Amino acid sequence: MVVLNTETQTWEPMMTMPETMVYYTWPSSCVMMDGKMYLRCSNKTFVYDPKENRWETDEKLDFWMNPCVVADVMYCYDSDGNVLIMYDPKQRRWGKVRGLEEFLAETKSCSTFSWTGIVGYGGKLALFFPKEGVTREIWCAEISLERQEGEGTWGKVEWCHQVMVARNFDVNKCVAVMV
Repeated sequence: MVVLNTETQTWEPMMTMPETMVYYTWPSSCVMMDGKMYLRCSNKTFVYDPKENRWETDEKLDFWMNPCVVADVMYCYDSDGNVLIMYDPKQRRWGKVRGLEEFLAETKSCSTFSWTGIVGYGGKLALFFPKEGVTREIWCAEISLERQEGEGTWGKVEWCHQVMVARNFDVNKCVAVMV
């Protein structure tokens, strides 16, 4: 891998992939969290610590897909369970974001498509999902997050609206862009 040095404006080799990653496909997901880079390849998660220039694996993270990170916590939409889940790397623990059960039940029932996109911005989450009808409607829900000591993380839908109608589309990755 190479990294862009913003001071010299040059690309520099910074690290090599672990030997065990050679047989895996290109990472399906990559995030930075708690100062480390997390790469998910096939069904394995590789964690790179740039301070120690060291790779390791983390079996607790072998099933996440299309994540986003807010305040060093990873969030993912689990389409099988129709829940928003979170992983805290400091506690090395998965949890469910509470308070969204009714909202997610409504979004699940209105779509047979398998994709849902999620992105973090300004301490909140934006959840993109399709609605099926004559045309394909893409909806977005803004979700605020609140961590409560001993009770986990709670989500609250701040707003939810249709943001686009598309005939043929494919979602690869959602990103937040500041303009």
